[in-house]
Amino acid sequence: MFIYVNFRDNQNKGLVNKFVEFYIDKAPTIANAVGYIPLPNESKHLNYVHLYQGKVGTVFEGKAEINLTFLLFLGLFQ
Repeated sequence: MFIYVNFRDNQNKGLVNKFVEFYIDKAPTIANAVGYIPLPNESKHLNYVHLYQGKVGTVFEGKAEINLTFLLFLGLFQ
């Protein structure tokens, strides 16, 4: 499940930031509980990197990507 975080609201390190940190930490457990397949463990680190670096937007620029693993997808942001 993807969430979209408001850049300014996240930067003040308030409730939005706390929620996103909680979401990143708990997503694998929640995914398993509802029958979804959790993301690889490496994605947690990359999600934190993107969160703290303030990465915003999409890497696809309106174009469809085929045969892209999630880790490759996250790597496009770096």
